[in-house]
Order: sequence, then C-alpha cells, then structure tokens
Amino acid sequence: MSGLPGSASSALFTDRYELTMVAAALADGTAHRRCTVAWHPGHESCVSGHLATLPELVKRALRIYIPVHLLPLLLFKLPVAVKKPASTVAKLSVSVAKSTAFLSTAVFLCKLTICVLRAQTRCVGLLRGDAVV
Repeated sequence: MSGLPGSASSALFTDRYELTMVAAALADGTAHRRCTVAWHPGHESCVSGHLATLPELVKRALRIYIPVHLLPLLLFKLPVAVKKPASTVAKLSVSVAKSTAFLSTAVFLCKLTICVLRAQTRCVGLLRGDAVV
C-alpha cells in the first residue's frame, strides 16, 4: 500500500521515472530539439498553430452536443416544442452554443498548454514529443 510507513510512495516512483526520462533525453539529444513541428506544422507559434485547429474542434463539439441537447427535447418535451417552436429552437441553439464553446475552449487550452510547456522545456521528460499521446 502506498503511503504506509516503510513503503515506497507512487510519487517517488514518478520522480524516478521523470529523472530517467530526463537522462534519456539528454543522452540521445532529444532534449535539445524543437518539438513544435509535431503539433502544428506550418505555423510559427503555438497560439497560431492551435487557433488554426479551432474550427475543427468546434465541428467535433457540435457533432457531440446537437444530439445531446436535441434528443431529450424530442423525447420529453415534444408537445412544448410544437406549441412554441421559435422559443424552443432559440433555447436549443443557446444550449448547444454554450456547450460547444465550453468543450472547444477546454480542448484548445489543454492542447495549447501542453504545446507551450513543451516549447518552454524543450521537450525534456514527460513533455517530450514521443511521450505525449
């Protein structure tokens, strides 16, 4: 069990792994290479590279959230939707837009953070290009 007196903690194993990754990166030269090409070829910065992917992120989020918001409406509130179609479509559109904006922004910021950290640390340790899935 981790955390018991006399037992090795998982944090210690993580630290040892991280040191092993740093040593390997320094030994094989990957610690000194630029790794941004793997994330956004053809763009000079992490921000411009990931902004170019934002429309695709929005499309993916829409494919998720249109059914998520439309199906409950059709299954449970169809009579209300038939009586007040304009307000129902407006509410549905706002809900889908909010959910899509949230998911797209969250994914964008996660990918951008990883990229910026990789660029700042020059791909050492867990942030190396071949370590991030």
